[in-house]
Amino acid sequence: DIWNIQAWDAIKYALPDGNCGSRVLITTRVVDVASDSCFESQGYKYEMNALSDDESWTLFCNKTFEDKRCPQHLERPSRNILRKCEGLPLAIVAIGGILALKDKSRINEWEMVQRDLSVELEGAGKYERVKKILSLSYYDLSYHLKICFIYLSIFPEDYEIEKKQVIRLWTALQFVQETERKTSEEVATGYFNELLNRSLIQVARRSLEGRPITCRIHDLLREITLPKSKEHNIVTISSGQDVMLLDKVRHLAVHYVKDVQQQSKHLCPLRSLIIFPGSHQECRLRVLSLLVGRCKLLKVIDIRHTEFNTLPDDVSKLRHLRSLTMIHCNLETIPKSVGMLRNLETLILSMNNLSYLPDAIGNLEQLRILDLSRNNVVEFPAQIGKLQKLRRLYVGQKQGPSNCTIPAEIGNLSSLEKLYTIKAYKRNGNIVTEEIEKLTHLKTLTIADLKREDGVALCLSLQKLSNLCSLAIQSTDIIDLQSFPSGPPFLQKLCLHGPLERVPHWISCLYSLVRVSFVQSCLRDDPMQCLQDLPNLLSLEFSKAYEGEELCFKAGGFPRLKMLYLQKLKELRWLRVEQGALPHLVDLSIILCHNLEELPLGIEHLHNLGKFRLIGMSDSLIETLWNEYVELGRYSKIAHIPHVEITDRRYSRIGGLGTRRTTRDLVHAAALCFIDD
Repeated sequence: DIWNIQAWDAIKYALPDGNCGSRVLITTRVVDVASDSCFESQGYKYEMNALSDDESWTLFCNKTFEDKRCPQHLERPSRNILRKCEGLPLAIVAIGGILALKDKSRINEWEMVQRDLSVELEGAGKYERVKKILSLSYYDLSYHLKICFIYLSIFPEDYEIEKKQVIRLWTALQFVQETERKTSEEVATGYFNELLNRSLIQVARRSLEGRPITCRIHDLLREITLPKSKEHNIVTISSGQDVMLLDKVRHLAVHYVKDVQQQSKHLCPLRSLIIFPGSHQECRLRVLSLLVGRCKLLKVIDIRHTEFNTLPDDVSKLRHLRSLTMIHCNLETIPKSVGMLRNLETLILSMNNLSYLPDAIGNLEQLRILDLSRNNVVEFPAQIGKLQKLRRLYVGQKQGPSNCTIPAEIGNLSSLEKLYTIKAYKRNGNIVTEEIEKLTHLKTLTIADLKREDGVALCLSLQKLSNLCSLAIQSTDIIDLQSFPSGPPFLQKLCLHGPLERVPHWISCLYSLVRVSFVQSCLRDDPMQCLQDLPNLLSLEFSKAYEGEELCFKAGGFPRLKMLYLQKLKELRWLRVEQGALPHLVDLSIILCHNLEELPLGIEHLHNLGKFRLIGMSDSLIETLWNEYVELGRYSKIAHIPHVEITDRRYSRIGGLGTRRTTRDLVHAAALCFIDD
């Protein structure tokens, strides 16, 4: 998206004119940018028209009414309001987001919105008209939602914002308060969803289940929030310039800066400091050293990709600090003084070089989240058992499975909901099952290095965890998991990493399962019979997990599966899909199955398949496909798939796509490409 001629002039030389058939799509609101870019590149200019009356009405009803139908008594004010939007989609969804929360039985509320619009939009052009409608969406927010929304302007333009980071920030800054029935995290999640429903933020990525993972703020909405944030000294953003440490700033986000200047030596009221990757290393260190020493009211520090060996000394003096995040900062030690942060609720130190934790970690009695994933911590101190409010504990190695030993005192963490990845045995060599079964609130568990003889004990312990939703087990021994009379009833995600004699019988009874992964399982019998009737299964993965020659997906099987991932099934020769199987499959990946002799039989029955990848196949299969589907023109089986990617086995050696070979004859398989070196 290009906003001015200068930006186009800066990037146009990076676009080679090699006549290779590639395409670059440019969006802009500036006519001169569109004209210049098309003239210089011999491109095509497409001018977006406003929506028609019927299209506008359909979009408005979809956004505003739960059943997508406008009640008769609201049709007149609704159409009057819609007319003010002049067919502009962003304006329509914004005003629809406001009206969706109004009382549908009170026509006067709708007429009030209509009057406000008439006053605001009088004499405004299209661009200003959209901004004014978006401003109305902002003014319609409650006070707490306004603060939460304005705070999102700390993120750079077009930044993909993680939902979980937003929730942590709002919670740590006490923009949200817990209630009798909801935790502060649940309240913050409700705020996030309301901003989504009002179209003030947009979903960028969703999970397979449809839950938002990341979001973005539309450029126009960000234009609206920036001046408001500065007016209230809520957020100051320094981007592409020197940082000025002002006395009135309460929240500072550092984006891309070269230097930092200190305006005064007085104590500043700063509450949050977010330093994004991109600034000079020296500048990031200077910002931190200047602020941590004199901003005693800091509640949030979030720093990434900055080189430290240990936490700065002054951090331990921040008695109000509630959230400390230092990711990929090369930390090697945590000082004992960390125990002085008595109000700390979130400590995220992932992707560093930490090898141990000080005993003082037990003093952080308010700690709710402790993330030490992708470090080298091999043992936890017994004092971790004091963290009675801890809900999430993440550990694990930078490479390979966890080697982290958990003390017996972990059984005292009665509030723990998520635990991964821990070693299956304590320091004395005994299995941790007695401790695990005490964690009755546990929803997520990942456990590594399980021995064959302890599978029964683990099954009996897991049987007591009635809230378990996600389970991952890793072992190098053959795991005996048949002792479950029935699996955890609400289990949604299951990963079994290690040899299995057969698929555990209880899996077929887990009707809530959404994701299942088998890794290095060495199964000999076709596992699909046990899995095909799971009614909610969306994702299925087999990696080095099956040693048979054929897999068969029977008619009616896997009614909701969307993603199927098969990797390194070294004996697999045929894959058969009966008509009526996998009716909702959208993504099929077959990777490094060198003995596969042909395309999956029945792939033409997968009418919803949007992506098909055949990666690292044998030379004979590639040659067969090339001859049959290109030279002879017989490629009807995959003509309905929008994106197809096929490579030979040399792809895995070079670690890249190599030279791409395409042909105009493959017009029906729109993105089909054969990659041969």
